[in-house]
Amino acid sequence: MEYYHTFLGVTDAKRSLEFYLNAFEGARVTKEFEIDGNHMYILDLNNGIVFEMLELPKETVKEHVVDVKGPMPYVDYSGIFQHLAIQFDSKEEITAQYERLVTSGCGIIRPLNFGFLIHGLNGHPDFYGNGAHVTGPDGEIIELCWDVEV
Repeated sequence: MEYYHTFLGVTDAKRSLEFYLNAFEGARVTKEFEIDGNHMYILDLNNGIVFEMLELPKETVKEHVVDVKGPMPYVDYSGIFQHLAIQFDSKEEITAQYERLVTSGCGIIRPLNFGFLIHGLNGHPDFYGNGAHVTGPDGEIIELCWDVEV
């Protein structure tokens, strides 16, 4: 079994496309087409992550806006999408991606934070969590993580 793709419902496909192409170095569109009159992009973020971004009519999306820092709100789509977590291999790598997301205009739910202790459950070891939670153009949550065992 292997990772295939992540579906992301968006309210403005062109805006989301521009954000992700700017926020992830080397990201590219691999396909573009229409589904039932709604625009769809298949986007390779150049890190093993593939997004299917389908533009949904705004009236079909139940919004719940929460106050976050930055221009992009956190929006709860009631189960359409919770979050995308991306694992990094070093402090330098996660810091560079976080800075690129901030420069691209993401909202910040939890700023980049290093060294918080997380106790493992069910036989998993304790580890130091390092990461951030930010938002994309439609409030989708992007989690950046770099975990180091204690």
